[in-house]
Amino acid sequence: MVRGRGQLDFKTGTVHLRLMPQPKTARFFTFSAGVEAKGPFNNISFGVPKGELLGGLVSFFTSPFHVLMRRLGKALEGAPKKNPCIRALEGDPES
Repeated sequence: MVRGRGQLDFKTGTVHLRLMPQPKTARFFTFSAGVEAKGPFNNISFGVPKGELLGGLVSFFTSPFHVLMRRLGKALEGAPKKNPCIRALEGDPES
């Protein structure tokens, strides 16, 4: 899936679009960066917006932590809402 925002100015003949990829599921070690298109209609330039590369690298290296936390959260969605530490101390077999 791709999210985006942009602006077309027909009076000045310019465009400024920004598209950002949005994964449907969390994945290990994926790198993604947005794309930007800007400039006059007759000379549009394409590139990666400033900060996207650094943000993509940070996301790439922290992905194992984020993926595990998201998967753990989904696994616990159907679990009882009681604190798992309390359940373990009480001897609850589901802990």
